[in-house]
Amino acid sequence: MISRTPRNPQGTQERWVTYANLGPKKYEFQISAKNAGGVWQKVPAKFSFSVDPHFTATVPFYLVLAASVLALALASHRFRLNHHRRIQSLEHQLAFERERSRIAKDIHDDIGASLTRIQLLGQIVEGEMGLEKSNAKAHSEEIAATARNVAQRMDEIVWAIDPRKDHVSSFVDYICHATEEILQPAGILCRLDVAEDIPDLPLKSDVRHNLYLLVKEALHNVIKHSDAKEVTLGIHHEKSLLSITIQDNGRGFQTGNLKSTGNGFSNMQQRASELGGECRIETKIGVGTKVSIIIPQQLNGKNAGRTRNDHSRLCC
Repeated sequence: MISRTPRNPQGTQERWVTYANLGPKKYEFQISAKNAGGVWQKVPAKFSFSVDPHFTATVPFYLVLAASVLALALASHRFRLNHHRRIQSLEHQLAFERERSRIAKDIHDDIGASLTRIQLLGQIVEGEMGLEKSNAKAHSEEIAATARNVAQRMDEIVWAIDPRKDHVSSFVDYICHATEEILQPAGILCRLDVAEDIPDLPLKSDVRHNLYLLVKEALHNVIKHSDAKEVTLGIHHEKSLLSITIQDNGRGFQTGNLKSTGNGFSNMQQRASELGGECRIETKIGVGTKVSIIIPQQLNGKNAGRTRNDHSRLCC
């Protein structure tokens, strides 16, 4: 306690007292005085007051502090949990990709080798048989043809599930090669027109596989129904759209007979729609048919800066 007796401007004395470090509670200040004759007053003067606690010592502060700590702990727990889930998801994805690679390798190495051997044996038997053994010769030819078809189908499956092929460049290379392979036995000339500026972006396996099936269906229609001598496969990219065209110089047909021709155009259109795109058919009698497959391609892949070399060439 500090007691002082300062003077005011009028020259009289005023007494006051200062208490330091008073704790937060209620207080009563009492004071007694004596007169000039030295007589003390019987009843002291009283003054009640209270000292409020600092905000950091109040219950609301502790409640806010506890809530903040709890919220921080929950946020930290959620962050760790989400981080753990992301790591698990990446691990599962990597494991799935490794399994896809293993299956593709096993199919290619084991089943592919066996089918190739069957095909070669059929050809050997066919070469060793005389012309008079027509039935056996036909059977051997059927064995060889079946083996070729199964081997081709197996190659499609291996390509479809191989995670190393999940990008545009693999699709373009494969579709160009497959088009040549499909048209060559039918004696149809094949022209490839592939743009140079197609971004080499990631392309999911189901998307590229369904695109391949669309192109394959269109090529089979050309072989079965068009009587064409030449087919042009075009692959271009414009405004985030991947465009694939199959154009022949065959007989064409009436556009009103799309559903009745049995060419499976409705199935092709449905498959393209499931990919978020569309399949257009343009045809004119005596001129030919053009099938256009257009799907959106997201330009957010990590390889967005790369482009392909020009594939424009003539094949047969």
